[in-house]
Amino acid sequence: MNRIVLASVAAVLSATRLLAADFSGGVPPPPPPAVAEEGAVVAPPPPACRAAVVSGLVVGPWIELLAVRTGPGVEHPILDRLGNGYPLQVCAREGEWFAIVEADCPVNVLTWEGSPCAKGWSYRKWIIPAPPPVAPALVTMPQG
Repeated sequence: MNRIVLASVAAVLSATRLLAADFSGGVPPPPPPAVAEEGAVVAPPPPACRAAVVSGLVVGPWIELLAVRTGPGVEHPILDRLGNGYPLQVCAREGEWFAIVEADCPVNVLTWEGSPCAKGWSYRKWIIPAPPPVAPALVTMPQG
């Protein structure tokens, strides 16, 4: 993402506080509270943003790109455009729009709005959960 443009817009970007985004549209249940010394209850950490990738854009004589906007809707200006396979994190949802940040940004659903990382809003149809990493196959070397 163009960090200079996004950094300058980050101060202007002011979305309402949202709950954790779930790709199915619901909010995941909170983890059970941790118990500290002598039975004191400690609040659980805030939920993390979810790893995702851009997917499903049409590639033909032209290259289709996903618009990243300053807010949830086509009326908001475009900050950047992302192609298929671009890694990101989804931190919130408002209607059909996901609040996204860069994949390597250390944020959670409560801190993404004030994060210095590049961020914006994109239409959810083109964002899917990131596939889990594939473990390498075990190779047995013959001893001989």
